[in-house]
This record gives sequence, C-alpha cells and structure tokens, in this order.
Amino acid sequence: MMEKRFLDLVTTNIEYIGCNDCMISGSRSGHSSIFFKHIIMKKGFDGFKKDIEECIQLAEYATSIIPGAWRNHNSITVVIPKPPKEIIYKWQLATHGDISHIVILPHVTKQKIDVFLADLETSQAPLENGDISEYRCFGNRF
Repeated sequence: MMEKRFLDLVTTNIEYIGCNDCMISGSRSGHSSIFFKHIIMKKGFDGFKKDIEECIQLAEYATSIIPGAWRNHNSITVVIPKPPKEIIYKWQLATHGDISHIVILPHVTKQKIDVFLADLETSQAPLENGDISEYRCFGNRF
C-alpha cells in the first residue's frame, strides 16, 4: 500500500488491457508456478501437442470467417480490426490503436467463435478509436 501521490509516480497505462499497471516488475504469485507444473505433469507432451493442433485449426477457422482477420503462420493469435466498444467490453478483447486480437486457447470452441462473429455482425456501432479503460479497469475509479 502507498499514498496515491506516490502511486502516480510508478503507474503506467497499459492500453491492451485497458488498465493502469502499478506493480513492481516481476511481482507474481508463486501459486501459478505450482498449478502450471501440475498441468504439465498431468497432460504430458501428447496432451499439449493435441491442444496446440486444435488451437491452430480453430485460429485458421476464425481467420477465415471474421472479416479483416489475419494471423501469422502457426500462430494462435488472430488480429482483427478494432470492433465497437460494446464488443471489446463483452468479449474482453486486448486492443491497441485500431486493432484488437483474439488468442485461441484450449477453452475456445468453434461455437464461441461463431457467437463472436454473430455479435460482430449484429453490432450497429461504428468502429471505435477511443479509450476503453473506463469499461475495463475498476482501479481507475479509486
């Protein structure tokens, strides 16, 4: 904890998460390391290989159906033109400038991609160029 006047000296705005970062670099909980090791031991090489193959296939699918989408070869990150604020907020998209991106991880399904596309198609708002931090970061209100 620190006084707000000192907090402002170490705070940096991170646009793609729509929030201010005031953590000392490298400050992370040790719990994530323990959970990650458990998953590595449980899934094994073949489990990770299967996850990766499925994610790449879904990234290819997303790129083929979302207008203006692109990705690098063998990448699971799909870059799209920045959608309206309502879509950015609902889907918690990482956004920077005039682009957003979707990372296709194992929990993402074809059905989720289809629902996302339907939301994009039914959105009536124009593409946004403004700040989204007021929607995404509760810390900005304190």
